[in-house]
Amino acid sequence: MLPHKVALEHYVRAFQYKVLNRILYINEKLHKIGFISQKDCTFCKSELETLTHLLYHCPFSIAFWKDFEVYWSLVKNEQIHLTLEDIIMGIIKRPCPLLNYFLLIAKIYLWDCRRNQTFPTIYGFKAKIELKYETEAYIARKSNKIEFIQFKWANCFL
Repeated sequence: MLPHKVALEHYVRAFQYKVLNRILYINEKLHKIGFISQKDCTFCKSELETLTHLLYHCPFSIAFWKDFEVYWSLVKNEQIHLTLEDIIMGIIKRPCPLLNYFLLIAKIYLWDCRRNQTFPTIYGFKAKIELKYETEAYIARKSNKIEFIQFKWANCFL
């Protein structure tokens, strides 16, 4: 499973499991069970908040992913064009552990923005990535997996 290959943190792995199995409680589900009265998107307020809308189709998510693609080209000097499948599933056609990790963290970042009712920005994401690098480095040192972190983050220009 992709998260187990690219992430050391249990929360990151569990979050991807929830995305893949569509068990995140977005407004559509919360409204359906009577927990909230509005089922519109937390960001754009104009569409039904489904998982695919929140992570891909919302204008705020679209802008975020465009900025993400530019950021990735600066970090790894590689151009990417993300599809819905790439964002939900990860890049599975070729090995790219760092990009898949960034995608996982980006989804968590969008989810955190939704929960905090703040708009996603690439600057907030960059801060989260820097924190995640420090967390992964700490976990790698504690669990004797330094080679994992060195391989994954090689040639990364944060």
